[in-house]
Amino acid sequence: MTMQKGTNLRTRLKSDTVSAHNRVDAVMSGYDLTMACGLARFLQIHQTALQQTMPMLRQSGHDFEPLPALIEADLAALGHKPVSAPPLPGGQLDGDPLGYAYVVAGSHMGSKILNKRRLRSSDANVLRAGRYLIREDAGLTWRSLMAQLEGLEAKGEAQDLVVAGALTCFRCFENAALTEGNA
Repeated sequence: MTMQKGTNLRTRLKSDTVSAHNRVDAVMSGYDLTMACGLARFLQIHQTALQQTMPMLRQSGHDFEPLPALIEADLAALGHKPVSAPPLPGGQLDGDPLGYAYVVAGSHMGSKILNKRRLRSSDANVLRAGRYLIREDAGLTWRSLMAQLEGLEAKGEAQDLVVAGALTCFRCFENAALTEGNA
């Protein structure tokens, strides 16, 4: 990795996690969010990853507590039950909680685009299942986190741990997608 002088932690995170982000996006883009089964799988993947990463998200200083309940309500609207997360591969979470917050808050910013796809559905249950994708305070969380990351230098041991946290969080989503996708 080559960093320019003056690079902050936000820029480094984007650069250092682009491959992991692209892998998760590639897996997740296969779900048709206009169909109840596709939206349910998408939500179950998020539910699994959030169950696994919530201990770190709670330590991040940002509020992700409402997310599981939003997913459960959307799954209920689709006629699906919540899932239980399998044990973490490797058994523990690595890195700093800010890395996890970066991934989950960023995911919610991308949800605005995904919600537009969901709204093309002709299925009334799919149209009722939008709580998770339209979380009202997602933009506030993202802006607050970005300000925090922009105020931090890119290099250092603490910053390495933030990047490690983000990469671990992306792995949790990818593993959940591969597991749920085969269910």
